[in-house]
Amino acid sequence: MQQTVSVTVQSALDALTYDHPEICWIRVGGEGGSTFRASSRTETTESGTVCRLQSLQFFMVCDGNAATVAEELRAAIVGVVPTGEDRYTTLSAIQLALCRGVTYNTGAPRAHSAAGALLDGNAVCDGYAKAFKLLCDTRDIPCVIVTGMAVQASGSEAHAWNYVQMEDGNWYAVDVTWDDRGEEASDRFFLIGSGTVTSFQNGSFAASHQPSGKFSGGDYPPFTYPPLSFSRYRAAETAEEKDGT
Repeated sequence: MQQTVSVTVQSALDALTYDHPEICWIRVGGEGGSTFRASSRTETTESGTVCRLQSLQFFMVCDGNAATVAEELRAAIVGVVPTGEDRYTTLSAIQLALCRGVTYNTGAPRAHSAAGALLDGNAVCDGYAKAFKLLCDTRDIPCVIVTGMAVQASGSEAHAWNYVQMEDGNWYAVDVTWDDRGEEASDRFFLIGSGTVTSFQNGSFAASHQPSGKFSGGDYPPFTYPPLSFSRYRAAETAEEKDGT
């Protein structure tokens, strides 16, 4: 029963930090990260055995002052996301800004957070994904962070990317990390579907990106993600394109 409580708390903590990447001043997971301790007891009732939570203690480890980090993030976001544009143009601008401004760096102190990407310019895949979601959130664009395995010819490794919902109601995948080519961002993994052939592995996106539904080592039921479109998103034609000009 004690294990059940711990698993439930861990899943809630993971959901909080991945749904709200702006809370990047809390260090979660890994050596030296935040921890919690839950105390519970079991009771036998007419309905059977139940587990009652007695106490729950969080021991938060923070990377800097929360208010300061929040203010720095707000300042960094200004000017990154265009206003008054359609969703496709906005997402393109977000992807390009991250590709130009972030360097993949496994040794960076905040590599796994949005702060690492937006403030330090150094991040790994989940830092890219959290920054992408945070920027989408500022324009009310539905976006989720997806974790799982990246499958390549050389083997598999843990990876993170995004799903984003377009105006047609469908969800499409974006992998900023794999599209990062510096000043000229690739669009190979931008708004694509599960069946899109990327030529990266001569296979589909679904073959190279396999979601796990787990954000940490917690033994909780996997999170579910929105169903991904099979095909790549196609931006609506402009009036000029429809006229052939």
